[in-house]
Amino acid sequence: MGIVQDLTEQKQAQQAFEREKAKRVEQLEREISSLTKLSSSPTTSVTAAMYGVKSLRAVSHEKKKACTGEGWLMAIKLMGELTSFYRNRADSTNILASSKTKKRESKHS
Repeated sequence: MGIVQDLTEQKQAQQAFEREKAKRVEQLEREISSLTKLSSSPTTSVTAAMYGVKSLRAVSHEKKKACTGEGWLMAIKLMGELTSFYRNRADSTNILASSKTKKRESKHS
C-alpha cells in the first residue's frame, strides 16, 4: 500500500505543480499583453484627428508631405532649443571649464 500512496502523492504534487505553472504562464501572458498595449503607438484615427482629418485615405499626398516636413522642422527646432538650454546651463555652472578650454582661452587672449 505504501507504493500506491507514494505514487498517488507524487501524481497529486505533479498536478499541483502543473496548475501553478499554468497560472504563472497566464499571468505572464497578461503582463506581456499589457506591456504591448503600453508600448504601442497611438492609432491612426487619433493621429489623424489631431490634424483635423476624418480619414487618412482622404488626405492628399501633398498634405502628408507637409505634415511630415512640419514635424521634422519642429524636431530640429526642439533639438536646437535643448542644445542652447544645456549649453547655457553648463556655462553658468562652469562645467565646460576644463584644462583644454582654459588653454584655448589663453591663446586667444
